[in-house]
This record gives sequence, structure tokens and C-alpha cells, in this order.
Amino acid sequence: MTLEKTVQKYRALFKNTPAVLPAHEPKGHFYVSPKTQEKYHSVTYFTSFIKDPSLANWRMNRALAYVEESLKELRDQPLDRFNFPRTDLDQILTDAKSAPEGQFQLAGDIGSQTHAWRQEWFSAWINTGQMQLRDEIIDQWPLPENADPEVISGCRAIKKFLKETGAIPVACELALVDDELRVGGTVDDLMVFPNLVKAKAFDENNGDWIDGKYYIKDAFKTVYKPYLGFVDLKTSNQGKKPAYAFQVRGFYQRMIRKTFRVRPKKTYILHTSKDDGTYKLIDLTDMKFLEKDAEYLVHCSRSWDKVQEAFKPKVITI
Repeated sequence: MTLEKTVQKYRALFKNTPAVLPAHEPKGHFYVSPKTQEKYHSVTYFTSFIKDPSLANWRMNRALAYVEESLKELRDQPLDRFNFPRTDLDQILTDAKSAPEGQFQLAGDIGSQTHAWRQEWFSAWINTGQMQLRDEIIDQWPLPENADPEVISGCRAIKKFLKETGAIPVACELALVDDELRVGGTVDDLMVFPNLVKAKAFDENNGDWIDGKYYIKDAFKTVYKPYLGFVDLKTSNQGKKPAYAFQVRGFYQRMIRKTFRVRPKKTYILHTSKDDGTYKLIDLTDMKFLEKDAEYLVHCSRSWDKVQEAFKPKVITI
């Protein structure tokens, strides 16, 4: 199938996405299934069950860095001149506990702005029926105004990814559910990758006469072998996290397969830099076991919730 027909085929398929309604609340993200009308927890509710030691270390290091920064003016003073008021020290320690949460909030803002910029662009790209864009057209799409440098770096990284891969969006920000597991989530991007390859080409004019016989030489031409890929955008400091792998290769890939009866050939995390406009494309395709293991994660998480509920103190009303 040609590149253009492949893109048209998948855009038509994903245009008929079932109407899943997000029902987000302060206590968490939820999705309403169009089939059962039930409200399901988001995928991230279950992946948060996976403990990440690096995250605990990061929290500790951020708190310690805050204390160090607050006390740096006293670092070189003689010990007998250390007359720091206890109330101020208590305030520093209190603020240090909340410092990591402030960083999380900032990281969330960076991710939200980068995702929103990308969604506006890709949606316009899909709706206008455009195919593969030339590099100069990609360059012309405006970067977000008055955005932090980290956001600009992420957007530049997305442009770099598009130029280097030639990927064409066919669906963006799809809200999906898995009625079997009773979970929901939002899939970032489904894209067609052109996949230029060399193929043998028969050319009867490309040959030699040897001993009275005509031998045709091997000839090659460059052709498209397009395939569907699933790309999840990550703007955090780390792209290779077990929770991300479960989320993307386990839950989201499973939702795509069950909803549309198609399986993307490749599954990637697009991890963008906050500094220099570069990216890393993390291939999760071979982690097929995660689709099955996602079931176990959901069951373990729900069992954990039941145990916690059972251990809550009983309120006796007299």
C-alpha cells in the first residue's frame, strides 16, 4: 500500500473513535465508558502502584538542596557565630518538605504546555489532510509564545523528531477505555512512519552479455514500506521508567488493539530534552509481556486498596 493510502486508511479508522468522556476530579482522573457507562480510574492510578526508588531519591535530594541553598550564607561563618533563629530554621525545614512538590508542579506545567502545543499542530495537520511535511514547512509552525525555555526545548525536539523520521500523525489525544480491566487513558499519537527501504528492481536494460548470454544485474530502488507506530510523548527528566513502560506498552497498546482491532508495528516513548532541543526514541515494541502483566498490576492494585480499606479504624457510633 502506498504511503498516502496508508495514512488515509488509518485516519479514517481512528476518526471513528468511540466517545469516551473524561471525568477528571481533584482526587484523580477518570473516564466514562460508552459501553458500560461506568467511571473508570485512569491508567496512571494503577501505574503509581509501581514504586520507583529513583523518585524517592530525587525527592530527598531536592529537599536537601533546598536546605543547602537556604543556609549557604552561613556556610563559611565560624561555629560560635552561628546564632540562627530557631523559628527561621523550622520554616526552612518545613519549606524543604514541600520543595519537591513545587518541582513536580513545574514539571507538570512544562509537560502540559508541550502537549497542548503539539496537539494543536497535529490536529490541524490531520484535519487539513496534509501528508508528509517538508522541513521548511515544519520550521514554519510557530513555537509557543512567552513559554519557558524547557517548553521551547521540548517543542524544538518534536520538530527534530518529525524531520528525522518523516512521521505523519493520523490520530492525536484519543481517550480510550479497556472495559475488561475497567481502566481508561489518553493515547498521545498514532503515526505512520514512511520507512524508506531498498528493494530489488528488475531492469532488463541493466545487464551484460557473457559468452553469448545476457545476464541482468541486481538493481535496487528506494521504496516506502510504511507502518503504523504508537508514540507517547514524555517531557520528564527520565524517559526509561518502569511505570512509563507499563503505561505505554502495557495499557495503551492493549486499548488500541481492543478498540480498533489493529496493532501498531512499533511502540515508542518520545523523550524530549528540557535543555537542547534533542530527543530520544525509546523502543518498547519487544516488551509484549506487559500487555498481560498490566492485568496483574490492576488486580494487585485493587487488592492493595481493599486491604487498606479493611485496615482503616472502625468508627463506632453510640
